[in-house]
Amino acid sequence: PRHQGACLPNYKEYPMKDRQLPGYVALVLTDESSWKLRELAVHVDVYCRHVTLAFRPSPTVWAKFEPLVGQRFEVEVLGTVQDSRGQAALVELPEGLECENTYPFITISCAHGTNPAYSKNIVGREARIIQEKLVMEGTVTFVPF
Repeated sequence: PRHQGACLPNYKEYPMKDRQLPGYVALVLTDESSWKLRELAVHVDVYCRHVTLAFRPSPTVWAKFEPLVGQRFEVEVLGTVQDSRGQAALVELPEGLECENTYPFITISCAHGTNPAYSKNIVGREARIIQEKLVMEGTVTFVPF
């Protein structure tokens, strides 16, 4: 399923100072952007939904992202990487948008039974460069678990 509109988390509901929020901050792709990436899919389970910016953010990390929620950004796909279990698109983030991952990416597809988080394991490998400029658009969103 596509991401639904998410409620903004309230840390007052989480009494521990350093507690992590149950969810993640993502640049959720527009349907049009998602469909562009789907054309590249090589595995049976296709995702093409978002760039994870922060997973289970702490109060300090959430404070950086909260003002960005609801804003639209464009990211450029630089290349793709794949193996027998997963496929991901490496993206370049615009100025003003940060990612906790060393290599920002969008999971494109996975072999049946492979968790989409597997893409994080393959994005540091050599990528196949995209020859045609491919720009994705999305909105910064908090996605609760």
